[in-house]
Amino acid sequence: MGAIFRINVIESENLVNTLKEIKKHKFKVTATSLQTKDSIYDVEYKKTAIIIGNEANGVSKEVLDIADKKVKIPMLR
Repeated sequence: MGAIFRINVIESENLVNTLKEIKKHKFKVTATSLQTKDSIYDVEYKKTAIIIGNEANGVSKEVLDIADKKVKIPMLR
């Protein structure tokens, strides 16, 4: 929860258009997805926009199509 004070948060009315604009500035887009083996712990987050979907629906297909990388958040055991 405290990370919100250390990261930049962008609110957008049209996330797809915003991500396209971000990518023009050489940012990578990383989105959470259950359809990958890659973990959030295995990614370098330098100059990266991170998209995290809600628990019920996840990230939209349109955003996943734009994402450069898909990662999952592993369950703690």
